[in-house]
Amino acid sequence: MKQSNTEKSYKRLKDALTAFRKEHTLKKLIFLDKEWSYYSCGKGKDCIIILPGGLGTGEVAFCYIQGLERCHRVISPIYPPANNIWELVEGLNRIIERESAENITFFGVSFGGILAQCYMQRYSERIRNLVLAHTTTITDQCATEEFE
Repeated sequence: MKQSNTEKSYKRLKDALTAFRKEHTLKKLIFLDKEWSYYSCGKGKDCIIILPGGLGTGEVAFCYIQGLERCHRVISPIYPPANNIWELVEGLNRIIERESAENITFFGVSFGGILAQCYMQRYSERIRNLVLAHTTTITDQCATEEFE
């Protein structure tokens, strides 16, 4: 039986993700008794941090990671369960400190864009660029420390 174009595309994507997983090791970090996993790869002094949407899996952007890592450092986290967004901000900051990331560009998609904006509320001096996609801006209420 002949494979459909959808089946062929799925197989190519699945094979590409399998290859990515073989070539890239997840790093681990414990913060506030929660395990953070993240990809950290690439070269260069400029660092691009890819913040995924609500499901929080860093490998969802594996095609971007592979393209960007040739010229940049790339970090892409997998979010652990958290009580509020500020725990995620501080966990992300721990990763940035551990990896000695500099000249940071955040690329935040959906929830990742909200997280990037909250991070900037506390650590704006660390961020060089902010790219937001399919997200919203945080309101004055959300920009306060009470945002949970």
